[in-house]
Amino acid sequence: MPANTTEAPRHDSVTAESKESSWVPHITPGHWQYFIRDSSRVYLSNDTTARVRPIESIMIYSITIIDGGNELTLMSHADSLSINTHTIAKTNADSSKSSELISKQGQFRSTQGQTTCTGSSASPAARAPEIIVTLPAQVRMGDRWADTASTTSCHGKIPLIQRAVREYELLDLNSCLEHDGVKVRRTVSATFTGTSTEPNNHLTANGAGSGSSILCLQRENGILLESDGQSRLDLTITTTRGTFPFTQNTSTHIKRR
Repeated sequence: MPANTTEAPRHDSVTAESKESSWVPHITPGHWQYFIRDSSRVYLSNDTTARVRPIESIMIYSITIIDGGNELTLMSHADSLSINTHTIAKTNADSSKSSELISKQGQFRSTQGQTTCTGSSASPAARAPEIIVTLPAQVRMGDRWADTASTTSCHGKIPLIQRAVREYELLDLNSCLEHDGVKVRRTVSATFTGTSTEPNNHLTANGAGSGSSILCLQRENGILLESDGQSRLDLTITTTRGTFPFTQNTSTHIKRR
């Protein structure tokens, strides 16, 4: 369930306001589709001889934003998902849709529905905070701002609750994608907790993660155009058979189609 709070931007320098040095974004209704590629390398943290397991997933992901007056409704859907572990390849789509209320500055208000992890599908709600960025009412070059968010994603059949602090910095107003976008840096630090809902297979998980990415956002409305990032997840899974700590390093590329 995404829910976030936002801190006011910090001004690193005092300069005269101008159209060239400030940005006043606000999210507008529309429909967009994205190509998302995750390239991961997974290995057991306590076994230096363990073989690194590469995993690549490619998702086609759609979002629709509907004007609801004071707030917006965000609909998201994974149109297709292809996963390649270099030993097993599978393709599937999650037929479920996620519906959330967001403010016109990108703050998540509430979520309808519940994340169900089947081990073979991706939760569409989990990718929404990567696409929708919380935006200040006005931001200048060099300004920094932050928000907190709580989302639920799937690790196999385990629903993972992620609580994250996300920090942003406006890097450039004109150099991103032929002057149509603005460039923003995002850094994330997060904690993860989870428990399997299967009655005959008790699993728990906990860990921490971090990441950094460069975002290109559309100047008019702050909607993501493209992003490239790196992240690390250190997770410990405890079962009746023992405790298994592992690390996952992921490179993520997202581009609007």
